[in-house]
Amino acid sequence: MAEFTSYLDAPVDYSQSFSDRIARLGAELSTELSHSLSHDDDMNYNAGQKLSLYLTADGRPTDDARAANHALSIWISSKGPFWTAIVHRGPEGELTWYPGSVSAVRETPAGNQILETIDRFMASHDLTLVPEEALGQPAEGHETEMDGAPATVRDVLFCEIC
Repeated sequence: MAEFTSYLDAPVDYSQSFSDRIARLGAELSTELSHSLSHDDDMNYNAGQKLSLYLTADGRPTDDARAANHALSIWISSKGPFWTAIVHRGPEGELTWYPGSVSAVRETPAGNQILETIDRFMASHDLTLVPEEALGQPAEGHETEMDGAPATVRDVLFCEIC
């Protein structure tokens, strides 16, 4: 695994300053994307906080969840300088979401542009991407808080409830 493994044992930062930092990043990234991101600061069973937006079938942002085909969540870890993107997909007109993939968002020109903007923005703020394929890898010696099951990199660095 990559360098992020050395942060698996780091403590979770539940501080107000961490929440404030993510809120500032969200406001700045919203400006970059010309679309408001929502900030979820709930860290119950989570080691990070998320910024999110809905995307239509052609990859354009929308405020209407029922018009969306993808929900894009940008998770920022409190354990170290890392971020990841987690995608859920759902049929337009419904509010039912299933695990999706970042590659599905990259398939549309608008979605790819959004992800490239996010990539550049996070790098400019010294945050390193933990790639989608690394998230499901076992985090040796770690268990989930929720049920004591063997934890993954995603569970430990970002979220058990994504």
